[in-house]
Amino acid sequence: MSGWGPASVTADLKIRRQLSWRCLARCHTLSHVSERIEWSDTAAQHIRTRSARYEGAVDIEPAWTSEVVADPDRLVDEPDPNSAHVNSARIVGYSPTAGVVLTVVALRDRRGVLHGASAWKTRGAALRQYAEGRSDDRDQ
Repeated sequence: MSGWGPASVTADLKIRRQLSWRCLARCHTLSHVSERIEWSDTAAQHIRTRSARYEGAVDIEPAWTSEVVADPDRLVDEPDPNSAHVNSARIVGYSPTAGVVLTVVALRDRRGVLHGASAWKTRGAALRQYAEGRSDDRDQ
């Protein structure tokens, strides 16, 4: 039996890259897995002050992103094809507290913990794709 090491991680990342944004995986099969996202003070301040940088933007609370990561209907693109980092993840999911669908970008460390990099209110194709597959009729 082979162990968990760099070779298996590399193989796993290659498979994930092949299953990238083109299919945008729905995570029902992984909903039993407890995901966690952490935010540095700097990154948390960055998402809390989006409206100061982008007209019409929504300021995001880091706690909302934990709800997104826990959403059983979330969409996960890992690695994120828009990122140069192989350990990147883009997660689209619903935050009940915010009452909207959010997109969260994070980097996964070697322990599997997500570290938030950015987040915003989801629009466009990603919102439509999320809405098409959700399991209930909550408002967007």
